[in-house]
Amino acid sequence: MEHNHTQKSTIVSINRAFIIGIIINVIYVIIELAAGIYYNSLSLISDAGRNLSDVAALALALLAFRLAKVKANDKFTYGYRKSTILVSLINSLVLFPDSLLRHFLYLIY
Repeated sequence: MEHNHTQKSTIVSINRAFIIGIIINVIYVIIELAAGIYYNSLSLISDAGRNLSDVAALALALLAFRLAKVKANDKFTYGYRKSTILVSLINSLVLFPDSLLRHFLYLIY
């Protein structure tokens, strides 16, 4: 009897999860933005913008997983598996200035 705790998750299920997450977040952003405009609430509008950055991060992660599935060829003998690391770097470079801006705005107000 073999006892094993490993979990197998296929790329297909990961892609599906990211797509569902992106769709739900986009719907939430639209509703929150509409409510913020209707009720003239700057906090709802700014939170919709923050959630939109979450959507961008999910889209980048989905792109990375899809690129990681691309097979090796003559030009890229290792394939595109390292693209996940590059997309993580891009994601951090996009989100870091946003977090600095929010921190300084918090200190000012």
